Amino acid sequence: MSKHRDTMRALTEARPDRLEPDSPPVDPGVLMAYPRNEERPRKRVRRLAVAGVAMAAAVAVGVTVLAQPDPSPVTKMPAAEEPATDLLLAAASRAEAAPQRTGRYWVIRAEHGGEGRRLVEERWFAVRDSDPSSGYFRDESGTWTARPMRGRHTFLLAGQERSMAELAALPSDPDQLKTKLLQWHRDGNRDEYLFYAGVGLTLDLPTSPGVRAAAYRMLAGLPRLDRVGTVTDPLGRGGIAVGYSRRGDSGAMSQQRLVIDPESGRALALESWTGGKLMLWDAMLHTAFSDSPLPEATSLR
Repeated sequence: MSKHRDTMRALTEARPDRLEPDSPPVDPGVLMAYPRNEERPRKRVRRLAVAGVAMAAAVAVGVTVLAQPDPSPVTKMPAAEEPATDLLLAAASRAEAAPQRTGRYWVIRAEHGGEGRRLVEERWFAVRDSDPSSGYFRDESGTWTARPMRGRHTFLLAGQERSMAELAALPSDPDQLKTKLLQWHRDGNRDEYLFYAGVGLTLDLPTSPGVRAAAYRMLAGLPRLDRVGTVTDPLGRGGIAVGYSRRGDSGAMSQQRLVIDPESGRALALESWTGGKLMLWDAMLHTAFSDSPLPEATSLR
């Protein structure tokens, strides 16, 4: 079994029991699989940093995913020669200018891929505890299936479960945001933890424009964050990217790459590269608040 399949299995084992669905389908109750520190050996924690939880769950329960060739025209991991600071600060200014919105649901549609597979899902997270939450999964025929979520509606921030209220209370000052996040840090590499927390806050978590801007500015101050430059993400969208590089347990260099739309400051995707090859990705198709009720699966396109 390959290292990446081992990683996917580890991610599946890391899921809390309460997030397991009543029936075979994948439970959508967890966002991106950043490192889970609690009750895991440090070596396992590092390996969890480079994979998407939806793909892990898909492999574990046999969800049908669509075959796809290498989704990126970039076949080599570019050598970064310039700092990423200017790109992130520009993204912060654009993100900060976005209007503040709220709604009954936080809605995400995303594609997760790797090793020739991809999974498309849409998740509706209720802002109020009295409302139900649900996930929807698209099979290879284009048919959507609803999978209601059970239990508390929480989000993963750098591998730790956080409530909507905790995310809403995060400060919009980058130094204060960093201080708050470090209060939640338990073990492992501090900068790596802050990187994944910053990625989550900019990519798919229900945060305000001010918090997203603060997250970009916090990322700009991290060491070992490189400017990758102009790229095309797995869905063919143009963007700019910054990368966090580290040497993995096998000795190979890996890079986690955050792709950003330079016009809007919106984070488009998180990619995992190893040995110059794109291995896994989480690409956002849509993230927004909605006041609509939960849709019927048959109404999704």
